[in-house]
Amino acid sequence: MSNITSTENQIQPLIYTKAQLPAIVGLSKATIDRMRKEKAFPEAIVLCKNKVGWPVDVVKQWIAQRPTATGIY
Repeated sequence: MSNITSTENQIQPLIYTKAQLPAIVGLSKATIDRMRKEKAFPEAIVLCKNKVGWPVDVVKQWIAQRPTATGIY
């Protein structure tokens, strides 16, 4: 019998939906929408007629490129 942990059995997403983004990036839906209009957020891809998504690797790269906070707020 193998020692497979539960996280190894989980399917990792390839696309984040608009509903998932706030929890992933730590911004509200309104802020994400505003940033999209200002071209300050990665471009979404169309998944179907009424649904868009963002590739996980694109979102992770965008997060990594964001400036880090300094000091105590």
